[in-house]
Amino acid sequence: MQLSVSCHYFGFISTNPMNQSFIAYCTDNILRPQFFFAREASIYTSAFLGIMICPALGILLSLVFRFYLVSENRRRNRFANSTGNTEPETIVLCIFRARQI
Repeated sequence: MQLSVSCHYFGFISTNPMNQSFIAYCTDNILRPQFFFAREASIYTSAFLGIMICPALGILLSLVFRFYLVSENRRRNRFANSTGNTEPETIVLCIFRARQI
C-alpha cells in the first residue's frame, strides 16, 4: 500500500477529500453485504440497518474530516502570518518540522 503525504498550499487542499471519499465508498461496498444473514431470510433486519448506518457514518466522517482540514488551514495561515513567510515551501517545511518535535 502506498502512503502519500500531501501538502496544503494557501487554502487549497490537495486530493485528500477525494481520496477519503473513494476509500469510504469502497469500504462501504465491502461492509454492506456482510450484514445479510441466512437466519433473517425474508426480513434482513440487520442488512437494512447496515445499509442505512454505513452511508450515514461515511457522511459523518466526511464532515468531520472536512472540519479538520479547515482547522488545519486556519492554523497554517495563522502560523504563516506570525512568521511573515509567504512562500509555500517555507511554510510547509516549518510546519513539518514543528510537528516532528
